[in-house]
Amino acid sequence: MKNQNEADKLIDKFNSLYPDRNILFFFTAGSHFFDLNTERSDLDFRGIYMPSAKELYEGEGRRRLVDWKTQPNKKGVKNTKNDIDCTFYSITKFLDLLSSGDFNMMEILFTPKNKIIIDSNYMKYLRSIRSGLLVNDISAFLGFIKKEYKRYGVNIYHYQSQVNFIKFLQQFQPHTKLKYIWEDIKEYAKEDQHINFTESQTSYGRYTPSVKISERMYQNTVRVDYVIKALTDIIKRYGHRQINMKKSGVEYKGLYHALRLIYEANDLYDFNELKIPFSKQRMEILKRIKTGNIDKNELFKLIDCEIEKLKLREQNTIFNKKQVKRLIDRIQFQLTGMVKINYLLKQYGHKDNEKI
Repeated sequence: MKNQNEADKLIDKFNSLYPDRNILFFFTAGSHFFDLNTERSDLDFRGIYMPSAKELYEGEGRRRLVDWKTQPNKKGVKNTKNDIDCTFYSITKFLDLLSSGDFNMMEILFTPKNKIIIDSNYMKYLRSIRSGLLVNDISAFLGFIKKEYKRYGVNIYHYQSQVNFIKFLQQFQPHTKLKYIWEDIKEYAKEDQHINFTESQTSYGRYTPSVKISERMYQNTVRVDYVIKALTDIIKRYGHRQINMKKSGVEYKGLYHALRLIYEANDLYDFNELKIPFSKQRMEILKRIKTGNIDKNELFKLIDCEIEKLKLREQNTIFNKKQVKRLIDRIQFQLTGMVKINYLLKQYGHKDNEKI
């Protein structure tokens, strides 16, 4: 009931602000979309709308989206169960993203019936031909999967390591160059596996001793205050997921997203569709990951293995991206052609007696 009430408010708000646009599709998104929500899950909604004739004619519809959040632009602030995120894509933007192989857009074509709040004949048509709209080039999938895995699984940025190193450096004068405290840094690094020593090339082509902290390189000629500022700037960009990693070295929600996309990528290869809703077996594994009820070594081994399998499958696949783009371009032209023509005629005083 709460979901429906909030959805109605968002729909009314959209219609009030954009009376010349028409909602074609609106559905419950996020963890609720997959029935993997918990008591702490926030609400997510997504929609697709038809731009106005003017927007279509001027090309604005291709770039437009409407994005509402209860906590906008608050980096590092985790959403609560009371927060609501809602995004509306123009139909042209949706089709453009779909033709590029965007996995979020492909998921929309497989929205479970009980998650759909507003539907239209046009979206029903797209879902009826969805097998021809799916790009099997999973490079986007794989890129995001590896990014999530690196970022939240193997903890390549090492949030806590950087926080501790800042505290260590603060005992020295800000203007001190690292080379003058090099032995102190080496002694400190014995207790931190994420600090390594190497050499890096200067702008003059010479090699100088350098310290590598959480995958970032600092030459021994830089000052203490430079390193502190650089690390502080990085930490400020961290979200709640990375901050949570300081406790266990693992952020399970990020790994949950990685495995979910692995499942979807394999479905594209095996069946040319996405098996949504997920099977009971997949749901159980994803729930265990999301709640952290799984051994992290077991999880890393599982995802490592699946990523390697996907890499091999990607190498041995004939991609259909060009064919999908041609089909979507044809759909785009059929969708917008007459609207653009009628809009242009109206600008020159012609009457439009036919409703498009």
